[in-house]
Amino acid sequence: MMSHGLCVLRSALKPQFSCVPSIYNVQVQQKRGKTQKKKVYKVVYSKRMRSRIPKNWRDVNYNPANIPSAWKPDNWMKENMVDYEREEELAKYIPGYKKKIALEMQENYQENPAFLIDDQIEMSGGLKQSLFLTKSILAGPGLPSNVMEHMEEHPIDTNEHTQDERVKQTLRHALLFDIDPRTLDKEDKVKMYKQESYQIYSKPDRYVPLILKNLIRMCDAKLSHVCESFSDRMSVEQLPSNATFKRVCDTFENKLLPGIDTEWNISINSKPDIQILTKKPLPMFANQDEVESTSNTLLPNLYPILPVINLKKSHLYNPEISTGLYDNFPRPYLHTVVLYNVNGVGASEMYAKMNQTLFTALYTRAQDIYGSDAGVLSEPLTGQCIASNGQSFQFMCMQLNTMDLSNDNGVKNMVWIDDESPDDLLDSVDEVPASSVMYEECSHATWWSPEYITAYNENVFKLFKAIWLNNIAK
Repeated sequence: MMSHGLCVLRSALKPQFSCVPSIYNVQVQQKRGKTQKKKVYKVVYSKRMRSRIPKNWRDVNYNPANIPSAWKPDNWMKENMVDYEREEELAKYIPGYKKKIALEMQENYQENPAFLIDDQIEMSGGLKQSLFLTKSILAGPGLPSNVMEHMEEHPIDTNEHTQDERVKQTLRHALLFDIDPRTLDKEDKVKMYKQESYQIYSKPDRYVPLILKNLIRMCDAKLSHVCESFSDRMSVEQLPSNATFKRVCDTFENKLLPGIDTEWNISINSKPDIQILTKKPLPMFANQDEVESTSNTLLPNLYPILPVINLKKSHLYNPEISTGLYDNFPRPYLHTVVLYNVNGVGASEMYAKMNQTLFTALYTRAQDIYGSDAGVLSEPLTGQCIASNGQSFQFMCMQLNTMDLSNDNGVKNMVWIDDESPDDLLDSVDEVPASSVMYEECSHATWWSPEYITAYNENVFKLFKAIWLNNIAK
């Protein structure tokens, strides 16, 4: 009863007006408001500072869109003009200060600009754009006949395992049982059975080189016992090469597109992952009659898109042509180039990278052999290329017939790819030919398959081996 009376007394003494809060509640609300204001103020302030002051504020380009001079204010040039003498003084007294150098004073400055192509460039036109820039055409479906004839030669079998079983064992080793040490917990903070599988297993930049190098090792181990001239080859990684040439286009006439320049200086910098060099060149993929018949074939049509639409134009480039090898190198000729597709590049774009890599390697070697004014080569140079993302393998063969890139007519270079309908690939972007996929899935989830591999295609490795056996098996 006493407790009930106290409750009634308290309710009677409590203010009846809701608009008059108690002093305690006012103090609590003020404290909460102050803390909330401080927190919000700190968060907003830090975000504003991050957006206003970038980390590389000294190297920021404040005109990224290259706004024409007619749209700029009258005093824009004066306010943004760089005082290079003051930059020299700042570099003397400020440790670590990167001074701004005038464009004309920088290394490798050239008066005539050039369009730059490297391994990081993404061609929007894919293979069609790369063929046009290198004056090349697709020659027939599939790879050349003198390459396909090696598919069934010298199977890589052992007493215990067949060729396909050894390839599957390589795939399982790289995709299922290889652990990336970069992502593995080495401090025992997380127990092994609790660590997520996507954190443990390898990423493409690890398992793609592992698969390709193991397949190369198997082929080399077999060839070392079969071929006497196998020692004439050598493997080189990350060999840089540079080719600079002038490309003149006759297709885009000024009548159709007035005011557009159709003469371009193009500089290609290539640094393939693996190159196989030999003492003797590869045999020709096409005879002289087939080479002469290319003059009647038209280049891929890109109109109205310019072939240099997404290439960077710069005055800073190396005009010299270099193979990356010193003079009188004992193994100067190219046999095969291997590229790692670790970034998930589409099929057409990857074929474009393969084409520009082969063209750079062959063009620089033709420059050393025949000179810069050779034109149509009396003995064309040939090369091969293999690219893979660990699941699909892409193959290409190229024959450099001419170094004359001053027009779109005459003899053209020839390219073969592992696709039965190569013309359809020119219009596609990401479609990979079904014949180039080695397997559909390789994971622990394929429990119904004792090999943990589904839809294995044995012809892919046969093509891989045929390219590796070219000019060696005999």
